[in-house]
Amino acid sequence: MNTGAGAEQMPEHSLNVGTPLGRTGHSMDIVTFYLGDVLFGIDILAVQEIVRQLEVTKAYGSPEFVYGVLNLRGQIMTIIDIGKKLGLDERESKQGGRIIIVNSSNEPIGLLVDGIGDALHVEPGGIKPPPANLGGVQAVYFCGVVSTEEHLIGVLNLEPVLK
Repeated sequence: MNTGAGAEQMPEHSLNVGTPLGRTGHSMDIVTFYLGDVLFGIDILAVQEIVRQLEVTKAYGSPEFVYGVLNLRGQIMTIIDIGKKLGLDERESKQGGRIIIVNSSNEPIGLLVDGIGDALHVEPGGIKPPPANLGGVQAVYFCGVVSTEEHLIGVLNLEPVLK
């Protein structure tokens, strides 16, 4: 998976942001990542690659959740601090932070995360609906929850997260 220059290549696919396949009778794979101590996941088909946290240029005048812009091998992309977008408390920058590159409307966007977890295979029906008490703006960002022996993983709905 490592292709040098700090990148972990993922298969190229268009962004899969609809109803999670795990809730519609099909299995799916998710990539998990940490924001602080909380584990989240996204459909692996949405991920273009994962890179080490690189130097990002601040984008002054942009929304608070826009961390900046990055020139990655000649391709300019916006980097979103996904924790701020989700309304999480301020986190300390950790060694080992990563940027998950996803392709949104044929434009790459980077998601700044604190660390990468595992890739998980989710069986049909393995993604449960998000809790009913998860309301407000944050509720639209989640399409469900996966339960493992050790963690509850909030699975993100990338379409509204990337808007």
